[in-house]
Amino acid sequence: MSDLAQNGHGSTAKFAFVGIVAALALLGLALAGGEALLTTLAVTAVVAAVVLIAVPQEKLLYFTFTVTILIAGTAHYYFGILYLYWLSYALGAGVFLRFLVTDVPAGRTARPNQTVPLVILGIFQALVLVTTLASPTSPMQILLGLKVYLPMWLVAVVLAFRPMTECFVERLEKGALLFAAAQAPFVLHQHFTGPDADAVVGTFGNFCNASLMLVCITAILTAIELHQSGRMTTKAAAAHIGLAFMMLLAGEVKAVLFLLPLALAVQQARWLWRNPRKALMAVPLVLVAMGAVVFVYDQLYWSGHGPQSLEEKSIGETFDWTWVNPETGDMGRVTSLAVWVIDRQTDLLHRFIGYGAGATRLDSSAAPGIIGARFAPAAVGVTTASQLLWETGIAGLVLHSAIILSGVLIAIRLGRRAKDEKAKGRMMTVAALLAVLFAYQFYKNYETSRAADQLILATLIGVVAAARRDGSFTPASE
Repeated sequence: MSDLAQNGHGSTAKFAFVGIVAALALLGLALAGGEALLTTLAVTAVVAAVVLIAVPQEKLLYFTFTVTILIAGTAHYYFGILYLYWLSYALGAGVFLRFLVTDVPAGRTARPNQTVPLVILGIFQALVLVTTLASPTSPMQILLGLKVYLPMWLVAVVLAFRPMTECFVERLEKGALLFAAAQAPFVLHQHFTGPDADAVVGTFGNFCNASLMLVCITAILTAIELHQSGRMTTKAAAAHIGLAFMMLLAGEVKAVLFLLPLALAVQQARWLWRNPRKALMAVPLVLVAMGAVVFVYDQLYWSGHGPQSLEEKSIGETFDWTWVNPETGDMGRVTSLAVWVIDRQTDLLHRFIGYGAGATRLDSSAAPGIIGARFAPAAVGVTTASQLLWETGIAGLVLHSAIILSGVLIAIRLGRRAKDEKAKGRMMTVAALLAVLFAYQFYKNYETSRAADQLILATLIGVVAAARRDGSFTPASE
């Protein structure tokens, strides 16, 4: 049997047909009323329903990755098309709905081997639903808010509750390298034709250079893992690492100076512990590599000002708790947290559970968020941490962090128990990427606003949940 479940095509076709009819009716109403947002939702629903019929079940998840990582952002950057972002979320929900319609009735399910992240995820989603439905907001605001909290996490649930084979995980690893390599032509074009470094985003859409960084770090770690487990030659690994590093240099993402060393330290923790002398030799190599990044950024983007520019652009804007750009509304990361701390209008209840999903929205004329409208044009939800504090309160931030941290700890434990180098390396790579995503909460708000980053996080949690006690997965023959 395929590692992804076989078609339950008849029931899926009926389900999708009903969806198409309903979506077409919605589209007619939207066009008649001239509602742009409603029209976007209807078009997305029609396309998603057609995909459920046309794409075989075992390919639907791969199609979701392709649309989310390669197509949606490219359509936005080069053609100004935005509705494909909605399609990404619709496909994420579609993966789950198809699982319910075809796999569950046919008994093609499995019990998760690691349940802690899923239990925390369930509590987190319950909190989001309760606090959102309890907030005095419109149905459209509820829809826009829940769109970025629920669909992609459903992918993690599907991965956890269906048999996951070694072949499937190996395809994920190869996909990580292919998706990263596919960024190269776009990065080169944007680097030489874009107005500034923020235009270098690969296939992730306007201003999403941090998503490009995340995919490049994933490719670097995956290439190292495959090489160390004997599944990739030195030349091939060097090529993938070199290409990813080149793309990191092509666009200015200063967070890589911290996140890449963090990722390498976690991934190689076992090797560093067992080889302290070699570990001491590796530290200078990492410092030289990060120094090269600073040098290139300085020459390309900082006009040769070196450390002074690094301090102004990174340290100053990040850690100055009063930094706000009055013209653009941009806010420092620490500033966004400080505003939540010192705000006098937020009572104890809202401190604990927040104002509901979408409360910090600024970019929606149809349904602006209650907090976004109060602080406009300042973007108080500039990071996932600050957005969660406003929308789900302290409880939401703690739960979201616990999902990721539990994944890190479980992956490390499974890596220690693993019987072969492939399983050890794979689990430590997953732990490293989740460690990056934990820190990522305090850098960007992409874990609560960008489908690509959310899909990567959900996939990692799903892989952890499906892994056996020794870090392995179901053999394809079972």
